Amino acid sequence: MEESGIVMKNNKISYSTRFLLIPLILSLILTGILSLFTIRNLQGNARVINYTGIVRGATQRLVKQELNHQADDAMIEKIDGLLNELETGEGPDALIRLDDKAFQAQIKQMRNAWAQMKTAIYDFRKGGSASELYALSETYFDLANDAVSYAEAYTEASVHNAQISLLLVNVFFLLITLVLLYFSHLQHKRQKRLELEELETRRKQEELDQLNRELQAPMNEISELIYISDPETYELLFINESGRKAFNIDSIEGKKCYKVLQGLDQPCSFCTNAVLKENETYSWEINNALTHCHYLLKDRLITWNGRRARLEIAFDTTKSEEEKQRLKTMLDNEKLIVDCVRELYEDEMLESAIPEMLRRLGEFMEAERITLFSLSPVRLTITSRWSAEGASEIEMLSDLKVRPFYNRWLKRLREDESYVVEDVEQLKTPFPEEYKLLHAYGVQQLIILSLEVRGEVVDCICIDNPASGKLQNSIIVLQTLRYFLLLARHRAIDKAKLAQLSYTDSLTGLFNRNRYIQDLDKKISAPQPVGVLFVDLNGLKEINDQFGHDRGDEVCGPVPITCGPASLRIPATASAVMNSSF
Repeated sequence: MEESGIVMKNNKISYSTRFLLIPLILSLILTGILSLFTIRNLQGNARVINYTGIVRGATQRLVKQELNHQADDAMIEKIDGLLNELETGEGPDALIRLDDKAFQAQIKQMRNAWAQMKTAIYDFRKGGSASELYALSETYFDLANDAVSYAEAYTEASVHNAQISLLLVNVFFLLITLVLLYFSHLQHKRQKRLELEELETRRKQEELDQLNRELQAPMNEISELIYISDPETYELLFINESGRKAFNIDSIEGKKCYKVLQGLDQPCSFCTNAVLKENETYSWEINNALTHCHYLLKDRLITWNGRRARLEIAFDTTKSEEEKQRLKTMLDNEKLIVDCVRELYEDEMLESAIPEMLRRLGEFMEAERITLFSLSPVRLTITSRWSAEGASEIEMLSDLKVRPFYNRWLKRLREDESYVVEDVEQLKTPFPEEYKLLHAYGVQQLIILSLEVRGEVVDCICIDNPASGKLQNSIIVLQTLRYFLLLARHRAIDKAKLAQLSYTDSLTGLFNRNRYIQDLDKKISAPQPVGVLFVDLNGLKEINDQFGHDRGDEVCGPVPITCGPASLRIPATASAVMNSSF
């Protein structure tokens, strides 16, 4: 690590050095180019100065030759060409044109003076005045001297400007170099700081890696399912051994959490990423379609290997959930039984209590219809019925001949006290007539419970199309309700018999003393004409007391009693005190 740090540091120093060399190289190149350009201009200026002096000297020599009568037309032509090249910068001598107004104005004056001198030369050759030619040559010499002075001044100014330019360029690049040195110093300090931060980051990363390794070991030993994923990309970052076994996976590289854990091809619609908050744990529950287990989930945002991640711990609560559902089902069953039993025993009239019981039972079973009917070898006769809201109104099995399957139903009811059809399609082949009947009335599932009196099936409860899951799970509840319904029926029958015994004489079938008192109370509260017959036969009390009431009845036999136009034969027993209202 130290060697790599040194190499990295040397690389950074080399980079800084190269960064500083760039302006220096640019400065050197630009200075060289500017120097070359300046030298070239100085060379051109020097040639202009030189050739301006040549024009001056050549003109003086030409005048001397002409005054000595030595004509030199070649010199005249040469001077014409030099003056033209000095003015335009175009010619065979490669002279430049000085961009100086004073010099160019002086050249024009020299050309004008030269034209006059050429005229004077041609005139002298024809015998003209020599003094005029000499005077013009002196004037031309002064003009040439001034032109040389202007050229020298322009050249000196150009040299001065070039010096200033080079100085400014050097100063500019020197300032740039200083600025770069300053920024290089700042960069160097920043690099040192970054190096320290990088070393610190590496140290922390190593600590995090070590911590992750230390965390993974116990997480792999935990029986609960633990996984870590990227909340942005849904990529699985870690899953413990329990999770790998539960979902049967070996490698998680490049795999998405929704694919591995839920078997989906896109993010889960119930994903909790949007509701997770920093430093908070989010709890929720779900049934997993792959493991078929119920989980209590704990989700939390964490940092994993330097990145933001989502941690989820899944606690398998399948057994406790099943137990909770079982207890809830038991409570619901017990509540249904208690409500139905209360309805049966609180209502004095069994005929009005049964429909309410059927309603409660139908809502509990989530069935379409519940029917209470009497069973006979010929017909099923409905005595009470309940239909769910929205259920089709049909005369379910009412007034229909059931002879083809009566015996089979009766046998099953006697053996099991119930007849359950989980899928009516199963009857299609073995029992086609029964299937045709049930299918015609839209019955898919069916439960029939028998109500027996003295071991004989007299009535049945029929539940058609209950909710899935309640077909088998509610048999015990239905049998319990069947038992209480039978008790209620027996109670109603016993109550009727008790009422008959309380108000009727068992021997004569006439109303007894209790009924007499009851009727008398009614007559007193609402007075009306009443006739009373009192019969007392002497000697019978002793016979009854000594030999019993049966002996008294034998002794007396029936005695005719006449009351008005009506006659009635009654046994003459002392125990039968007959009070009757007519």
